[in-house]
Amino acid sequence: MKNLEMKDAAGVDSIRVALDLDAGTIETARRLGNGDLSQGFRLAVELAIRKIEEPTVPLRAAVKALTLKTIVPMIMEREACSADQALKRFHESHTGSCFADDETGLYGQSALHVFSLYAEEREQNAQP
Repeated sequence: MKNLEMKDAAGVDSIRVALDLDAGTIETARRLGNGDLSQGFRLAVELAIRKIEEPTVPLRAAVKALTLKTIVPMIMEREACSADQALKRFHESHTGSCFADDETGLYGQSALHVFSLYAEEREQNAQP
């Protein structure tokens, strides 16, 4: 059993962790910390935390995909078109451009709101 005390950079907060480690894990931590076992474990914990905080699929991409999954059928019904046509029409629209631009924050709005903006844009473009 190995006891490891971790402190922040200022040495203020600490957490004491008891670990049951095999020889391979200890050697890996020692190599990661360039010979310093405690530093190796700190780096391993930091990497693990970073991996949890930064999922493989960025959150924005997941939100956009779910929103599009709702919007496309709405466009298909409204405009009597295929899924490919609906997706293409959306992406070619001003609303679609704003939705794709992370800076606008439109991707964070509800699918119904984004669809209503798209439908309003289509109606305005249809008027002479």
